[in-house]
Amino acid sequence: MLQTVLTAAIAATVAFLLSVLNEILRERRAFRHRWDREVRELASDYLAATRRLMHLVGSTAKLSADATELVDALQEVRMRCSQLLLLADPKLAEASVRLQSEAYAVVQAKLARTTPSEAPNSLSGLYEAVREFVLKARAQLALPRIAGVQRAAYEHADQMPE
Repeated sequence: MLQTVLTAAIAATVAFLLSVLNEILRERRAFRHRWDREVRELASDYLAATRRLMHLVGSTAKLSADATELVDALQEVRMRCSQLLLLADPKLAEASVRLQSEAYAVVQAKLARTTPSEAPNSLSGLYEAVREFVLKARAQLALPRIAGVQRAAYEHADQMPE
C-alpha cells in the first residue's frame, strides 16, 4: 500500500514538473515570436527608408534631388535606426549603425558636390552596408541564409551609375 502511494506521488510530481516545463517553453516561444515580429517590421521599415534615400541620391532619381528632400530622407533613416536599436541584438545593432553612417556619408557627398563627376561611385559602401544589414537581420530572426540571391543583388554595386 505504501509503495503504491509513493509511486503515485512520484508520478504526479513528474507529471507536474513536465507540465510546468512545457508551459515555460511555450511562453518563451510566444514571447520570442512577438519580438521577432516587431524586429521584422522595424527592419523592413528601416530598409525601405534606406532604399528611398538610395533612390534620391542614385541615378534613377530626378537630376537634382532637393537638399531638403535628401535631409528629410536621411532623418527618416536615422529615426528608423533608432527604433530598431531598441530590439536589435548586438550584431544587428552594429550593422544598423554602419548602414546609418554610410547613408549619412552618401548624403553629405551628394550635397557637397556640384557636378556628377566630382564624386566617384559613393553608393558602393551603402550597398555593402545594406547587404550586411539584411544578413544580420535574417540571422537575428533565425531565417536561413539566401546568400546567392543577396550576393547577386549587391555584387554589382560598384558598377551602379549614380
